[in-house]
Amino acid sequence: MCNPPNFRYKENKWDPKKIVGSGEMPSSHSSTVVAVAVSIGLHDGVESSSFEIVVVMAFIVMYDASGSRLHAGRQAEVLN
Repeated sequence: MCNPPNFRYKENKWDPKKIVGSGEMPSSHSSTVVAVAVSIGLHDGVESSSFEIVVVMAFIVMYDASGSRLHAGRQAEVLN
C-alpha cells in the first residue's frame, strides 16, 4: 500500500495505475503475508492454529517468490 505515495515522491507525478498495480510482485506478496502472520500472532497469539496456518502459508509464498526471482533472473541473462 506504500507504492502510490512512494512513486509520487520519486517521480513527482501521479500515476493512478499504481494504486491497483502490483507492488513489485514477489516482494509485495512476501511482505503482505508476513504482515498478516505478525498481526495474527499479536492478536491471537503464536500458539493459535490460525497463526500456524499463516506461517506455513508465508513460507510457501516466500519460497515461490524466491523461485520466481531466480527464474526471472535466468531468463534475463539469456535475453540480454
